[in-house]
Amino acid sequence: MSDQSLIQIDQILLTFPIVDAVKIETMMSYDPTLDLIKELIEIFNVEMKDKLILIKKEFEIKNYEELGKLSHRIRSTSLNLGTMRLAEIFKRLEYLSAESNPPPSELRLLIQAAEKEYVLASEKLDSYLGKSREK
Repeated sequence: MSDQSLIQIDQILLTFPIVDAVKIETMMSYDPTLDLIKELIEIFNVEMKDKLILIKKEFEIKNYEELGKLSHRIRSTSLNLGTMRLAEIFKRLEYLSAESNPPPSELRLLIQAAEKEYVLASEKLDSYLGKSREK
């Protein structure tokens, strides 16, 4: 693993918010009951867990093309809910997977970062629902 790999992940973590507050608050303003947001977060959690398992499997068997496709799908889902760091990590995974000889150590590092970031994003999304209930 190169220092460049770590620098890229650090840049993602320092540049992008876990969750785009404006996006979530805008979505919440259109959904006063929060039923739709709750459902979207539930779908996000289920899909993210499932896709992360698949991504790790594809990585282990070196099927980088499928890893890239999965990363693209998750990136879209992440962007829809405003989980910006996750979206950027999956963008990097998607692009790196498309290279002719992607460095496995960097892919592994990005997958691990995605798993950790997913936990943070999920907690942050849930916290928005909690804040809204308190109002």
